[in-house]
Amino acid sequence: MITKFWWGEKEGERKIHWLRWKRLSKAKCNGGMGSREMENRKRKKVRIWYDNWLPGGSNAKVVSSNGQFDKNAYVEDLIDDDLKQCRRDHIFSSFNAYEANKIVSIPLFF
Repeated sequence: MITKFWWGEKEGERKIHWLRWKRLSKAKCNGGMGSREMENRKRKKVRIWYDNWLPGGSNAKVVSSNGQFDKNAYVEDLIDDDLKQCRRDHIFSSFNAYEANKIVSIPLFF
């Protein structure tokens, strides 16, 4: 799916191959685009309070209390699928300001 995004076709026109898959799939910290990381994350359900998922920093785990979400809730529970956006009111009432701002700054792809 990621390769179709980078090199798919649109109305018979092929996209330009800007970078090799080897470079695209490298981790960002190693000079790549992190495409393989995105692909792997999409397949795995990420738990809010148990997994490292917040952007930036070495410790990417949430430290806020559970708030309005179950202790076994998944990151996908923070997104309103119908509106295709974060549940900002729930996020800001369930997480400390630092974490809430990090969460709502994560780009959503549908």
